[in-house]
Amino acid sequence: MFCRHRKKNIRAVKTEWVNIPFVFPWLIIKFLQDTGNFKKALHGKNETVRDFWADFKSLPYTQQHHIQRVEGDTADFTPVHIHVDGVKIFKGSGHNNENTVYSFSGALVKGTSLKTKYIIGQLPVWLQNSDSNAFIVFFICWLLKVLATGETPRRGYYRETLIPPDEQPDEFHRALFVGLKTDAKEKVAQHRYQRNHNCRFICEECFATTTGILKFTDFTQRAPHRRTRCSHETYLETYSVEQRTPWCCYDQWRLELHRDDPQHILYNDGVASVVVGGAVRSMCLEGCFGPEPIENQIRAAYEHYLDSEQATWDSHMPKEWTVRRFKLGGNTYPAVAGSYKHGHVRAFLHWCAHKTAQHVSTPGGRLRHLCVSSLSKFVLFLDKGEPMLKERDRQYAHFLGTSFLDAYSLLYAQNQVEDVWLWGARPKAHQLDHIIQHLKISRINPLWQWSCWQEEDLIGKSAKITKRVHPSIAGLYRALQRYIVHLHAEYVKAKL
Repeated sequence: MFCRHRKKNIRAVKTEWVNIPFVFPWLIIKFLQDTGNFKKALHGKNETVRDFWADFKSLPYTQQHHIQRVEGDTADFTPVHIHVDGVKIFKGSGHNNENTVYSFSGALVKGTSLKTKYIIGQLPVWLQNSDSNAFIVFFICWLLKVLATGETPRRGYYRETLIPPDEQPDEFHRALFVGLKTDAKEKVAQHRYQRNHNCRFICEECFATTTGILKFTDFTQRAPHRRTRCSHETYLETYSVEQRTPWCCYDQWRLELHRDDPQHILYNDGVASVVVGGAVRSMCLEGCFGPEPIENQIRAAYEHYLDSEQATWDSHMPKEWTVRRFKLGGNTYPAVAGSYKHGHVRAFLHWCAHKTAQHVSTPGGRLRHLCVSSLSKFVLFLDKGEPMLKERDRQYAHFLGTSFLDAYSLLYAQNQVEDVWLWGARPKAHQLDHIIQHLKISRINPLWQWSCWQEEDLIGKSAKITKRVHPSIAGLYRALQRYIVHLHAEYVKAKL
């Protein structure tokens, strides 16, 4: 049958619902409590938990949170994050080679991924659409509501009986949702954000743009886009029900609780990649690594890096630096290629801070060193910090962040005036700006609680488990069973 106007085939579409296995998170919490690993693996120290909730309650966007109504000891409530990300399971370009993994973790605990981050379930990409995404989100929101009660439910999500009326439900340590962590890709897939890094309007929290008066490259405190901040209430009024993220069904979720991952913002084709590329390119132009051609200079820079102390900070040997891997050829802004690991780019950044200190004889060299060293100190300081910063440390971290943004914006402006290809700017720099500005009002360490280092490692390890089973719905059951067995073996081995 053919359509008269468009002349396209009309095919009947059949929607088939399948059952996807998920793990009840309270079973994992109960298991951690029974084995005596709860505080170390999920909860954290009671003093740190109380400090976290005191700071969290003071934030302007958490006034409707459950913790505001708590009158007793706040250490009885565990702050947890939800992480959502895709991972490639099987090789090839087929439709069933990637899964979206959902996991949860304690906001104040850091350690081995298999012992501190916990998988709830996973969904094959070929099963995902707007309906399935919303359905999974509704289910996870139901799980979070149960975690807030501290008591296993008598009925399941489909109102099926889980506990007979003559049995008492089990109690577990109550956990409250405090943030959702995703990368830029999941902002579109999970939340249907219409303002993202692929659009002219790049940010859902404000109206920063790629061009015009609201251009995101203005990092000064008087930047016009700073006066366009959007709250959760503004988000609800701006979009219709069909356009909103399905997470709006959960009364504890707010737009401000969707955390940007500093790992992707800084290292994965992020701010540090651009800063390192610009610093290396500018030092090559000044002859810091010998005479031209550029191929010999970048090779000499790589040898300088291998002989430095910073090269030992990452256990993996990076690939040799080339013109292509640093994007030094043609009319493009230099940047470290995404093929380098996150640890590599971080080590490159610290090496650049050390190297630019040796070449500050010119005004441009001083500004370059201020930019690179401020970002390097910012990363080092927060990486070594505790999950909750002291007031003095919060002020110092904010000072380092704003110092970097000021120097970076000057370098970018100078680059535009001189029309040279040295210092570029990507939308991730605007996301880093939001993270730095959040340090004005909160002592939460963003590089501790918002980074997804361990979550990324967890889903990488889950991929190794999942690919050992057949890529079918039944295989997902086997994959979760193997994960539970592996998790149990980790704690048994730890006790031995």
